[in-house]
Amino acid sequence: IRHTLRIKEGSPLEIYTEKDGAVTFRKYSPLGDLQDFASQMCDSIRRNTGCIAAVSDRDSIIAQAGGAKRELLDKPNSAELEQLMEDRKLYRYAPGGDKLKPTDHSDRYHLGVAAPILCQGDILGCVMMLLEEQSEPLSESDQRLASTVASMLACDGEAKLLGDMASLHGYLAAAVTVCFRAMTLSINAQANMLPISWKPWSPENPTPLAAMC
Repeated sequence: IRHTLRIKEGSPLEIYTEKDGAVTFRKYSPLGDLQDFASQMCDSIRRNTGCIAAVSDRDSIIAQAGGAKRELLDKPNSAELEQLMEDRKLYRYAPGGDKLKPTDHSDRYHLGVAAPILCQGDILGCVMMLLEEQSEPLSESDQRLASTVASMLACDGEAKLLGDMASLHGYLAAAVTVCFRAMTLSINAQANMLPISWKPWSPENPTPLAAMC
């Protein structure tokens, strides 16, 4: 069954039973239900950087913004992309280096930066920013952006695996609130050490917080 469906050993497999006794086998992808979120992330990258952005799961490209969708979307991952994900390392193209294709179905694009999506050590997919032949190489900040998006998708992927998205989002929101309050208390506690023209942080006087950031 795995050979027929091209599902690697160790990869999750969903099995459904029907009322008439039929049994359905399907590849399982934690990113499958996050396709809309992945598309939103790609759109955001595209708007802010102008780069072609794409997200893949373990098998194919599931979301894309920019570029020709008929050449990328739903196309199987290339062997180079699969190996990059297996290595679990960030990637950034350097001029003169080998150009890694996201899929074998197109020779028009190659990886500019790539960040594997890792959840509890498991590979869920990859966030990519793609280049064309005449495109300028991407910067380290672009690599950090791809890594940040990969971390966000990993968090939602973990929530899906746990089956409790709302609780995880609530936990993240609470964590941000606690960190923000701790920062505010720290700034207020050190207010006496600041120049006399500075005042403790407040919504009306955000200067110390902005300066600290």
